[in-house]
Amino acid sequence: MHDSSLTNMRLCVDRFLEPPETHPLNILDVGGGDFNGNYRSVFACPANYFTADLDPSLDPDVAVRADGTINLASECVDLTLSGQMLEHCEDPVYTFSEMARVTAVGGHIFLIAPSAGPYHAYPLDCYRFYEDSYRVFAKRTGLRLVSLFKDDKGPWNDLVGVFAKDVSRRVNLARSATQEWFPPLPPPRSSPPFSDNPDISQRLQISVEEGPLWSDPDANATRGAENYRDVLQRLHQMRQTRRYVEIGVRHGLSLTLAPGRAVGIDPMPELTVELPASASLHVCSSDRYFREVDEGERPDEVDDFDMAFIDGMHLFEFALRDFINLEKRSRPDALILIDDIFPCAVEQAARKRTTRVWTGDVWKLIDILRDYRPDLDIALLDTAPTGLAAIRRLDRTNRVLSQRYNPIVRQRIEADAPPPPAVLNREGSITPSSLVL
Repeated sequence: MHDSSLTNMRLCVDRFLEPPETHPLNILDVGGGDFNGNYRSVFACPANYFTADLDPSLDPDVAVRADGTINLASECVDLTLSGQMLEHCEDPVYTFSEMARVTAVGGHIFLIAPSAGPYHAYPLDCYRFYEDSYRVFAKRTGLRLVSLFKDDKGPWNDLVGVFAKDVSRRVNLARSATQEWFPPLPPPRSSPPFSDNPDISQRLQISVEEGPLWSDPDANATRGAENYRDVLQRLHQMRQTRRYVEIGVRHGLSLTLAPGRAVGIDPMPELTVELPASASLHVCSSDRYFREVDEGERPDEVDDFDMAFIDGMHLFEFALRDFINLEKRSRPDALILIDDIFPCAVEQAARKRTTRVWTGDVWKLIDILRDYRPDLDIALLDTAPTGLAAIRRLDRTNRVLSQRYNPIVRQRIEADAPPPPAVLNREGSITPSSLVL
């Protein structure tokens, strides 16, 4: 399962899912046999998660017949979802109609399929999808197409659709299956609560249980020539910032430093200061913010910004998406600052938090930018507690990182490399006061 597909499914869940009040959410993942991952990790609400698959070796909860018929009673699931499956179907319109049949009135279908990308048979690879194909699915089944967008992250450039089932209809194209008896949902398999999933805990910034490393002074060491907030304040004064963007606001202390218009984005802020009238706070994930801006659902308050600060989720792929989204809205002379590039101990750089001081693996982003964007000017600043990167010579027309996003992320996650000594020792960093703008 490539990373942008997981991200887009999280977006669908975040924006459109309202769990029923009377029972746990019944979710059916069509093509969800765990061959290359599934979407179980994106749900934090109480739910029964079922998989449907054509391949019995993947031990699905619900069988799918060779013609695409789902062996399940009609209108028995609250949410039907599928990703990276439809391109392998001989008859995708019928397969989608079956997804519509099993979805209850008032339920939704979240569908992700590639619009581009290389051939990948399992056992077939038949189609790529454009916006009109999803409109045809809605027309054939009577479902309402609530949201439709094409992601620009390569190589798959996923087409993402959200469909709502407002009325009960016979939607399986008049095949004989309408007359058949289908079994109800099976009993849910025992599994840990979704909220215990580490992906959810990290994404929502849920506090972790304090372990032996939490108070270890070596594992929680920090250093730096100057505190990062002092550096931010000086940069604002030097640049006379007119429009500032901050991803990851938390207490709000750094957001108040901007002399001009400031925009903060954070799904779970914990403000300890009152924000000035010149600052606005958007309580949502940065992925959701930029998607809703792209779809025209909210005004683009960050377009033509001249300074931005990325201090959100401490995983490199989140920071990479934030950089991609910010760069295409930047002024030619804009500056993007990235926090947490210098873990002071290997334990601080773990993808799952085990220490009080936690940088995650954001340090990997610097190598990615150097490898794929040698045109950027990157300065590494020796700031406390965990370093800053200052990035200039931005190009809002450059799409290299978007086009290669999924291979970049997969390679770095599979390598699972710890920070090298050069990162831990802050090699190549400069004192903040020596940064020339």
